[in-house]
Amino acid sequence: NNVLKSIDVLLGQSGKIDVAPVVVPGTSVITATIKAASFGSVVTANSSEVGATQYQVSDASGMLTKVAPLGTATTLFPAREAGKTVTIKLFNAAGTVIGTNDVVLTAAK
Repeated sequence: NNVLKSIDVLLGQSGKIDVAPVVVPGTSVITATIKAASFGSVVTANSSEVGATQYQVSDASGMLTKVAPLGTATTLFPAREAGKTVTIKLFNAAGTVIGTNDVVLTAAK
């Protein structure tokens, strides 16, 4: 239950409240394929997330790709191989993050 009931403040205090939408777990699927390239790797991500139009790949070391349209290949650097786990962030057409999930890379056919 993420309902804010009250906020205690002292006389003279001011501040800012950031309100984040409640995220409901969905059943969308995110997949990503990987293949070797002369520079880094080439990754392609797809998702069934409604409204998702773009993706970006990262891991614990930071961002590995630029934001790219779903279903299109983009360069991933430094290189990764099939079997590695990465985090894929999904964006809508306005550029708002609408989903994030850890995905195991599979070899492109």
